[in-house]
Amino acid sequence: MACHVCHCLVLASCLQVAASIVPMQNIIAQGPEFDVRDYDLAVTVAAARWKHYASTWLSYNSDQQMPIVSMTSTFFGNDGLACFEGLERDVVGSLALMQAGVMSEMFNASRIRLNTTCASFGYAVGGSELHSYKNMRQFFQNSSDITKQKRQEEVVILKFATRFNITFGQAYQMFSCTSQIGSELHSWVDGNCEWLDNITGSWVNMNLANSHQLVCHQGPFIRATYSLATLKATQQLYMHLTDGVAPVACPSQGFQFVLPVEDRCFPLMHMATRTKNLMTDPGAREFMQVESRVFSGSFFYLWARQNSLHAHAFDTAPGCHCLPGGTVFNKSVCFSRPWAMPVTREWWTGI
Repeated sequence: MACHVCHCLVLASCLQVAASIVPMQNIIAQGPEFDVRDYDLAVTVAAARWKHYASTWLSYNSDQQMPIVSMTSTFFGNDGLACFEGLERDVVGSLALMQAGVMSEMFNASRIRLNTTCASFGYAVGGSELHSYKNMRQFFQNSSDITKQKRQEEVVILKFATRFNITFGQAYQMFSCTSQIGSELHSWVDGNCEWLDNITGSWVNMNLANSHQLVCHQGPFIRATYSLATLKATQQLYMHLTDGVAPVACPSQGFQFVLPVEDRCFPLMHMATRTKNLMTDPGAREFMQVESRVFSGSFFYLWARQNSLHAHAFDTAPGCHCLPGGTVFNKSVCFSRPWAMPVTREWWTGI
């Protein structure tokens, strides 16, 4: 049974332990141990490369080729009140984060519109930068929609709070603490988010072909949110098209058996299954099959086209969405080209 990327790796690892067989070879090229300061510097260099290539690269027509990263793109909330605009890479990251967190209900049906501006859709009022994500701006059709948008955001946060039996203030702080690191909103609450280390967050892998919920992952709420946002910015979006993080443990989502071993991609995260025997768990086995299919041939590109998605915007190097503290991340591969890591990994180091 072969696997291709990180979450499949932790499952494959557990299966191997259970079967007492030799670990699979040639799954990844694991880089040597390195100092965290080296990683921070490399992230800075990778981000700088993006800025350089944004002004020098040409765009391509094929979905399977790398587009120009300075292409202005947009997306809308589900209700269409606001239009969000930025460079393609920032648009991918901001929408992924919105869909993963407290605001998921407001954006879970949103799609990126490449090479567009908000003005081209008639949204020309406003233009202020998002507090929750740098280099992203929001526009409206008229000034009254600005107030409506703020009210709708409050409604969505209140729904989240009510659904999980927490206060509005707690839900709002969850949203703030999981905004982009370095954004204005995150700087306002930085230092006041430690309480979320004791709140478990979880998300579930799904097979879109039959709506089967396969396996669950849980960990500290902020890490759970950022890890899901990261997956949504890669080809693994196929298994996370509409889901968001829930501030509950996996057993509350129907996955009673939490593996003690940490995820090899996202340390502090743990996978959970519905049945005790990982070797025979139907969801775990189907998860392996689905992930293998997503990363085989042209499956993701065809699916993306059918669902009005632009596949190249999610094309990253296998394993480069993982954190440096795990055993999957390989700095020699992930820093060799600027598009190897999903955009979220340029500002989230897991530290």
